[in-house]
Amino acid sequence: MTSSGTLGQLLIATALIGACACCSETPYPQLVDSYYAQRDIGAREASTKTALQIVALKPWEAEAWGCLGEALCEQRNWTGAVSALREAVRLGSASDADRRNLVTALTQAGWQRYDKGGAANSAAARVLWREACLVDPTDPWPRTSLGDLAADGGRLEQAEREYLAALQIAPSWPRAYIGLLRVYMATDRPRLAENCLQAALTFAPNDAACHYALGVVLASAGREDEAKTHLSKAVALAPDKASYHAALGRLLARQGDEKGAAPHLARAAEIEPREPEHLADLAWLSMHQGRYEDAEGKFLTALKAAPTRARYLHGLGRALLSQRKLRPALGRLRQATSLDPNQPSYWNDLAWCAFELGRIDDAEAAVRRAIGLNDNSPSLQHTIGSVLLAQGDLAKAVVRLNRAVNADASSPLYHATLAACLARLRDFETAREHLAEAVPPSRDFDNPWIWYHAGEAMQTMGDNEGAAKAFIQFLELHPGHPREADLRAYVKAHIE
Repeated sequence: MTSSGTLGQLLIATALIGACACCSETPYPQLVDSYYAQRDIGAREASTKTALQIVALKPWEAEAWGCLGEALCEQRNWTGAVSALREAVRLGSASDADRRNLVTALTQAGWQRYDKGGAANSAAARVLWREACLVDPTDPWPRTSLGDLAADGGRLEQAEREYLAALQIAPSWPRAYIGLLRVYMATDRPRLAENCLQAALTFAPNDAACHYALGVVLASAGREDEAKTHLSKAVALAPDKASYHAALGRLLARQGDEKGAAPHLARAAEIEPREPEHLADLAWLSMHQGRYEDAEGKFLTALKAAPTRARYLHGLGRALLSQRKLRPALGRLRQATSLDPNQPSYWNDLAWCAFELGRIDDAEAAVRRAIGLNDNSPSLQHTIGSVLLAQGDLAKAVVRLNRAVNADASSPLYHATLAACLARLRDFETAREHLAEAVPPSRDFDNPWIWYHAGEAMQTMGDNEGAAKAFIQFLELHPGHPREADLRAYVKAHIE
């Protein structure tokens, strides 16, 4: 690329930040001195404008492009910084600082692409990080980023090699130890994992980024109390970092501490009001609190900023499903599974939505996709058990439903569905035990399927009046179900 061509691209890119390049009568050395003075006092926009004037005046000077690259790094314009600093290096007299800045810009630009999601962005990030490794083989950050990319893709052996290579470069680099911690936990090597955890804390005991990364890794491994400790410390060390508040808020919400989660999620949105991820986090909090209409509105707003983000589409589908807006929910959940087909929860919710619409074959196809990704979730076991029960395959259904109950004995829905299956298998005694767990006296539920399956169990065991009352509750909560006419006739015959 020619200097003039690169300059033209950068002029267009930086127009968005209000800078303009123009020829100046000010001598080149004086412009350079002005740039450094502006940089040193933190005048970012002014220093960027001056750097553009320097480049316009002497586009053949590596120093000029180095100044512009540094200024764009300060503006977090990583793509523009990469272009400028590549030109500085191409001209052959770039400083060590220019090379370090190029590595930073390449690595940050890679993360900027990677965080957008998708195979194309992952591939682009990999190219940028590999270029950074070539520019400065002694910098461990791009090598660690390649490890993170491999680990996220399930390529754990490759990830381990990248992290170990980073430690050969910098034996005290905490992010490499955190990456290895993740690999060793995923591959059931607890002693090595613990060694890495201790090493990370030894080399960076008061590093907020280190505690944040440790918290994220430990949370993903189910070690939530330890994760909470590290994320809390990260927030204490860097109280204005939105991502730290967001991670802690999400963890607290997952633990059921909605009161504790709310201020952290709200603070993240306050710090970065244009970031849709924070709005989506608040939407998920509304879901946890049962405020489904509020969640729907927040997910819709987030989707305006990122219309192809699978997580937001899934959340909107869940919000619609919880309000029994089944057909719109089905469309959103299909979009989510299309954009990210490797999330079992997306397939499970799609399966349940199809099940509620009476599309049993579609439900079976979706839940089997989910089970192919994760066969351990009690929710998935319940969904496939419900589908098999609807298809009349009782022997297989009871196995799945027992797994669900054994994994989560606190779920009234799982007990009710198992009771219906056991009743049809004529095991009335055990069915009554689960029915008592599902609908004890004075309990009120807003999940219609607890009442439906309880009614099924009672009907099979001959308690027609109890079954009719349960079906009334079901129909109040789920009007328009395909069996509505049959159920109303049954209710009329045994109560009215």
